[in-house]
Amino acid sequence: MNQNFTGVKILITGANGFIGSRLTHYLVCAGAQVNILLDKSSSTDRLKDILQNITIHRCDKWDERSLKDLISTINPSIIFHLRAQINPNSVDESNDVFYKTNVIDTLTLAHAVISSNIDIKKFIHAGTIAEYGATSAPFREDKIAEPISAYGETKLKATKELLKIWQKNKFPATILRFSVVYGPGQHTHEYLIPNIIQNCISKKDFHINNPGTQTRDPLYIDDAIEALISASQSESSNGEIINASLGQEHTVIDIARKINKLSGNRITITTDDSAENRANENTHYWQDIAKAKKILNWTPRTTLADGLTKTIDWYKNHTSQSEDINYPRVPYALTVFDDRERNAVMDAMKTPMIVPGVKVREFEVKIAKMFGKEHGIMVNSGSSANLLAFEIINLPAGSEVITPIVTFNTTLAPIIQKGLVPVFTDVISGNYNINTDQIESLITTKTKALMIPSLIGNIPDLEQLYRIAMQYKLWLIEDSCDTLGAEFNGHPTGKFSHISTTSFYASHIITTAGAGGMLCVSHPKLEKNARVFSGWGRASAINESEDIDKRFTTTIDDIPYDGKFIFSNIGYNFQSTELNATFGLAQLEKFNVFFEKRLENFKKLYKFFKRYEEFFILPKQHPKAKTAWLAFPLTIRDDAPFSRMQLAKYLENRNIQTRPLFSGNILRQPAYKNINCRTLAQGYPVADHIMRGSILLGCHQGLTHEMINHLFESFESFLRLEK
Repeated sequence: MNQNFTGVKILITGANGFIGSRLTHYLVCAGAQVNILLDKSSSTDRLKDILQNITIHRCDKWDERSLKDLISTINPSIIFHLRAQINPNSVDESNDVFYKTNVIDTLTLAHAVISSNIDIKKFIHAGTIAEYGATSAPFREDKIAEPISAYGETKLKATKELLKIWQKNKFPATILRFSVVYGPGQHTHEYLIPNIIQNCISKKDFHINNPGTQTRDPLYIDDAIEALISASQSESSNGEIINASLGQEHTVIDIARKINKLSGNRITITTDDSAENRANENTHYWQDIAKAKKILNWTPRTTLADGLTKTIDWYKNHTSQSEDINYPRVPYALTVFDDRERNAVMDAMKTPMIVPGVKVREFEVKIAKMFGKEHGIMVNSGSSANLLAFEIINLPAGSEVITPIVTFNTTLAPIIQKGLVPVFTDVISGNYNINTDQIESLITTKTKALMIPSLIGNIPDLEQLYRIAMQYKLWLIEDSCDTLGAEFNGHPTGKFSHISTTSFYASHIITTAGAGGMLCVSHPKLEKNARVFSGWGRASAINESEDIDKRFTTTIDDIPYDGKFIFSNIGYNFQSTELNATFGLAQLEKFNVFFEKRLENFKKLYKFFKRYEEFFILPKQHPKAKTAWLAFPLTIRDDAPFSRMQLAKYLENRNIQTRPLFSGNILRQPAYKNINCRTLAQGYPVADHIMRGSILLGCHQGLTHEMINHLFESFESFLRLEK
């Protein structure tokens, strides 16, 4: 393959992909003037060695007018359209995920080419073997296609529409239907061949979750590029669908065994012979390539053995450079525990007493002390603790509760569930907590409580909240589910509240084996009511006893009755277990280390992002507060040259987990759009900005230096593209 493209103007979409990047390299070496069209957030890592030899055009919106102007400017002779939405492991995804990219954007590009009136010689469209679907193999171009996946369906739709455009406008389109293309530099986690190769290199056994008898028709990457080049030079291929594959049928298990053999028999490969293949999967996937031989004079030159050998050799020599191998997972949240927790739980299981007992009581005392409270009531979640808080204060129906509009679902839900009326303030930009300056103007004779979350672990102005609560005789409930051990002006945060709640969910600073929560109070009546409501509404929940004389000291309608089954309240079962408390006690031994590690990681992230304040609103903490944030929040400025979707997609593709900031403006959430509430006349500009542009990153104690460095490098890479 020695085609001369000197001076030829070429446009490639999807040039950052596996096939596209290889094609781009080839055309640069062949002397072409290569232009590539990428989405705004797309990485150019695969092209970094030739960036100075290509022209990059970024397009956020694929509208015909913008594309027409771009194409008119470039005036390409040949267009290779390789851009696609693909999920190689799916046969049951919704069409909605794929339709816009694979159909709408393809046709928009084609119409833009036509309307630009350029002298286009060839438009090569990358089709797929998935278009054939349930058709019987070997697949021939004249067979009726029966796709069984959203990917195959949408690619077939694009093929049909392009052929209509060819017939109507003599648009020089050729559709190359590729089979499974493999070779050096392919993503290891998405595709079978590189996945097995990486396991062989790492000496990790490989299991196929089915018998492995389904067949594939793998094509080596260099042969795929030759097919593209051949099609670009063939006028007789206009308006044609042409298969491009090895033209041979190989079972998955045979491919896996061949890779293992070529790698030196380094691993054991197993199958599940009792399992069935995926629903609707065609177990025979291979193509007839006679048409490619006839029209393009193309046949693959690389045997399967030769292609696998080249690929294995590349991965052996480039393991540190292969794209996904070295992307460490950077989780938004991570539970950190070891044998201390495991052994503690195992010891607790040596007795049948796993319902709430001495370990729960010990844990309650220690957590209550951290809030500066007299009593703690352990429950099964922080959400239950919030509902319990409203049960025990027993406000009249219709009472108003002031709370911020940026919140968590189960901070607000109990207000509505108890027949109360939420009254919403906005929050402080970058602080994400209640705007205390808006509270007093919202207070009426119906206002009875303040429900205040310490959102994502940040602490609001508790002194101001305490003053307002005392002045207007309001209940002050601190929802501290996102943090623990925080202080305000040197005092535990619970010193300012009537009730404090917290959560021990898996993402929090300590966990009670993935679930759990607590309500903390100082007033004995509140403690009593909380224990009864959380213990099925049984009066005996206050002081459990097996003493028969104590149990029968009460009557119901003059009938002596076992106190264990006297229901004094309409309650719930919110109780936790000894196992959860035992796990939590072991976690508490590490609390100070966890707390300091979160502070350290937060400072590292803040220092890094301080350099990029032109793009982001950084988190703000009250000067009197000391806290370990749940996560590191950023809000993208409205004038930033990228969107949250673009940033989140880029990060997630690099194995960095992200989240939005919980509810955003919760009145925009489906469940809350029509609730009975009171709102500010001026609206909620800060909350709406958070809903548009917030993103959460991990700053927990489980972050390693490698994770943090990868996070920083990924942001630097993304922001270089945007600047």
